[in-house]
Amino acid sequence: MGWTFCLFRPDDPPLRLQRLEQRRRPRCKLRSEDVSSLLHEALSAEENSTCNGKLQMAEVGTATPTRLPVVHVDDSRVAYYIYTSGSTGDPKCVVASRGNLRAYLQRFILDKDGLAVGDACCRFFCLSSPFFDPSIGDMLVGLCTPHSIFYTCTQEDLLNGQAAPLLACVQPTHVVSTPAVWSSLTTAGHLLSVLPSSTAPMKVFLGGERMSQALISTWADRAELYNIYGVTEATIYQSVWRVFPGTRAEHVKCGPGVGTRVRVQRLDAASDVLLGDSDAFALEEGLLQELGESAGDDYGEVVLCGDQVCCGYAEDSTSSPFGCNAATGERFFRTGDIGRLVSTGEGGPPDLELRGRRDWEMKLNGQRVALEEVEGTVQRALAGLFSQCACFCVQSASGTPAIGAAVVLTDVVDGGLLRDHREGVAAALQELLALHLPSFMVPRRWLLFTNGASLPQTPTGKVSRTQLAVDAVQAQQEELDAQLNEKNDGCCREEDELYRVVRSVWQRMLGMPVRCDTHYLHAGGDSLGALKLSRAVYLGLHAGSDAGIDEHGRLPPPFQPCVLLQHPRFGDYVQALREAWAEAPLNGESKPENGETVTALPLLLQPPQVLSHAEAAADSLFREVVAVQCAGIADRLLRHGLADVNGHNRREHRCTTPLHVAVASCCSLEQELATLRVVEVLLQHGARLTAVTLDGVTAAHLAASRSAAILRRLLEHDQAVVHCRDARQQSLLHFAARSGNAETARLLHQYGLKIDTRDKWQRTPAHWAVLNGHTAVLEEMALYCTSSATTISAAAATRAPEPNDVGAKRRRCPGNETARFTRLARKKTYLAYETLHEIARRLHPTDHRIKRLCDILAPSVGEASATE
Repeated sequence: MGWTFCLFRPDDPPLRLQRLEQRRRPRCKLRSEDVSSLLHEALSAEENSTCNGKLQMAEVGTATPTRLPVVHVDDSRVAYYIYTSGSTGDPKCVVASRGNLRAYLQRFILDKDGLAVGDACCRFFCLSSPFFDPSIGDMLVGLCTPHSIFYTCTQEDLLNGQAAPLLACVQPTHVVSTPAVWSSLTTAGHLLSVLPSSTAPMKVFLGGERMSQALISTWADRAELYNIYGVTEATIYQSVWRVFPGTRAEHVKCGPGVGTRVRVQRLDAASDVLLGDSDAFALEEGLLQELGESAGDDYGEVVLCGDQVCCGYAEDSTSSPFGCNAATGERFFRTGDIGRLVSTGEGGPPDLELRGRRDWEMKLNGQRVALEEVEGTVQRALAGLFSQCACFCVQSASGTPAIGAAVVLTDVVDGGLLRDHREGVAAALQELLALHLPSFMVPRRWLLFTNGASLPQTPTGKVSRTQLAVDAVQAQQEELDAQLNEKNDGCCREEDELYRVVRSVWQRMLGMPVRCDTHYLHAGGDSLGALKLSRAVYLGLHAGSDAGIDEHGRLPPPFQPCVLLQHPRFGDYVQALREAWAEAPLNGESKPENGETVTALPLLLQPPQVLSHAEAAADSLFREVVAVQCAGIADRLLRHGLADVNGHNRREHRCTTPLHVAVASCCSLEQELATLRVVEVLLQHGARLTAVTLDGVTAAHLAASRSAAILRRLLEHDQAVVHCRDARQQSLLHFAARSGNAETARLLHQYGLKIDTRDKWQRTPAHWAVLNGHTAVLEEMALYCTSSATTISAAAATRAPEPNDVGAKRRRCPGNETARFTRLARKKTYLAYETLHEIARRLHPTDHRIKRLCDILAPSVGEASATE
């Protein structure tokens, strides 16, 4: 058809997808179902003939039609664009020509030393995602190879264990996949058990990541197992190496170049690919030191040469690793991989052996990820929230690589708060980055530092990513140890067996502490691991019995991996299991021949909740961000609609709001400014001061007990709350008096609050100040009473006398109300009523200062002074 296409991943975040589409400006967009329809037509010669009579069928050999009628298009035309992770801090767009694809087809797919799929009875099974560049080569087999048959399966089939039975039915001659996918088919899919014994040996080509020893031991003597190596910039794959039985995983090589010439550029001062200042970032600890003494002079950067080398990067102004030999015209690409060429001793071409990389690139789920791109995205997405930021590679508990990030937060000044809420802040940062990065690229390990801290440095003054990785592993181990040593408290005793088993499996699989809001994908999980985790959950809940699993490894509906992917947060997943299991309980009749049955655990059905689990998880996360006083992060979450500013507080769901949490987090003068920034963000986004908790407490009540500056800002925003009372009829002044905050008491006096306001126990703010021994508050109240009395006396002296009984109101004489307060207290509460002096004599018998203040305040609250 001659079209140029660009692959966009449908699971990319909208912001990232929008940015990439704006760069490419596609004329039309094809969805997955459109691509499936096109492939179906292209792979059927009869359908193509019917749908397009203008296309002429080409003939090969014995007049047998090829699979795809081809109209000649010049090889210099661009075939496709594909984005790959870039070391410049942004995705790089690789431009591949039709000539590159033709070279890959002829010199790798059809070559006897490559995939060798030119056989007339070739059956090619595709296990690659259609948005992963190896799938392009897989499709070429069916589209351009005579007589071959192309098979594929959906992601749902792969996740639900159906790919293994389908593969066994097809009995393909060639399979190209990754070690992770093939291992999942072997373990969770039970591929060995469903393959017929008469199956002809398959050629299994695995690339993208290292093979495990278990995979080699299982398949090296059951199939022709090959390790393939390639980079996207040189059109998919470039070398093949046969893995024979008995091969150790650490001895697996990449093999000689097939269709592409492989050379190694030495890492020395005379090299034309010398590591300059820009490369010091990648080699902070010294690459040669990492390789060790055994490296010698034969290690260097792997350079690929030939017609498969792509045209270059689109819209890339940086120094390009692509090049062209001026003498021969041959194109080459510097891969960044470090390796050497090892002689086979048989007169053939040497094998390529890899040892590492010259930059911070890594493989995650078989896909290439440049830490520089992740770090660049973090810096753009979180701009203004940090003073220092760096990403690093860390090994998870299972030995697989993971991305870590270290951030010095500008808003956070209290290390204790950050330690208490570190996981919530890290989860919030992951949520923000999920708007810009695919889930597998979101950092899963976080090192968070308060304002003023600095990241570890190398002797050259650069951030030491190696030390950050060590610190991350140490911090993770400390968390796991603390969680293991934690004694069961009341909350733990309320957890049911389902919750405990699932959490144990998650912690074992993810290698990290698990909380209710832990996100499976952000924690490093992927679709393949979902199947393994789901199976482990099932076995854990059924005492290791697999009686409910069918012969194809398919799990019962409540435990299928799609449930985990639809509910990636731990709390949501546990509840989804409860609900799904309650609606469709296991019948316990699987595998009746062995007499085993599945006994379901008693599930604790919880009453319906006001908030959905997604809302509850987001709300919990946002509260932790607010509690640690991260104003910038809170603002980003609200701007992107990832949190509710009022914490879903409404009439039917009265609860503590984020504004309550923010005010309550202020425990010292040092934290006051940070808290004010958070409060300002919440107010700007519509936080309601009238929102109350179940006890009727507003954020202003809490501010009255914490900070005059915060209270002043709240009252400036909405002065109507100054006279509010909680469910115990306590005013803002009650809270100020109870906490001993004389400054907020003075502020409330300015707003006209009276000290004789009584709560349900018939106590005034003065009573609470005496009760708690807050002399400063009592002095402030005494000063207010004295000045008020002077003002009233002056006003009375200038007021004209009124006629007898005209407009007169009953005025209670000071000291005559104690009996009435006693009766009201006896009627409304179980507490006996005490006067100011009675409380002072009981709690502060020797404090004459408090007694004198009580003498001053008693008449103002309707009580007699001590002298009366």
